[in-house]
Amino acid sequence: WLNSDTSPNELTSADCHDDLMRLESLRNSLVESVGSTSTESHEKALQDGALEDAREYHASLLSFEEHGFPSSDIEVERYGSDFQMELKWSCALDPESTETHANMRWERACILWNVAALESYHAKYHPTEDKNGWTQAMRHLQSAASTMIYLRQQVVSPHSNEATRDRYGSLDFSEPVLQLMENVFLAQGQMCCYQMALHGSAGSGGGGSKPKHSMLAKLAIAASDLYKGCLALVTKDNVITRSLPD
Repeated sequence: WLNSDTSPNELTSADCHDDLMRLESLRNSLVESVGSTSTESHEKALQDGALEDAREYHASLLSFEEHGFPSSDIEVERYGSDFQMELKWSCALDPESTETHANMRWERACILWNVAALESYHAKYHPTEDKNGWTQAMRHLQSAASTMIYLRQQVVSPHSNEATRDRYGSLDFSEPVLQLMENVFLAQGQMCCYQMALHGSAGSGGGGSKPKHSMLAKLAIAASDLYKGCLALVTKDNVITRSLPD
């Protein structure tokens, strides 16, 4: 039914059964894989195909929104008791802290956060002995950064206000933390660019030209500036500094 033009108000449970069962299966699988506090949880999640599942689940949630399902808490209230759903997630930076909403946009935000986390974790699995390994790592970090930018600019920020009553209290959705994660991913991606240039000749079987020192210097400066931005947020932003352990 997600591919139809039918309004959700005109659908019966039978119309949605197969799609909803698939979504429930995807969500349960994702919560189990990325919700673990084990240090190996992300590695196992990638092995189990969690990144692909998360992308499919997010695409489905976006389709839900386009079909008129609530995208904010105030929209949920308009449905009254006919719409009962609790979507609970733990804070990525404080697993003991949980937050619950009942709308598609909140669920999408949580899934996107995990997509970025999995992409960044995926980067570490590529060999760094040659240019190709650094290239693959850079692509995952760029994907993580672009996901975080989209999350901050298009999903969280425009709807975290009094008008929609979707002021997320979770630390990982605060503006400073989202900006910090963007900068970290971008800085690490820039560092991969530096390593790609450094390993250029080795990656081409020894026949390539050696990287110019001026180009390496520019890449290094760009990475340094991004890391400085991360350091500034960690040391000067009150939201982040208050959350750091003593």
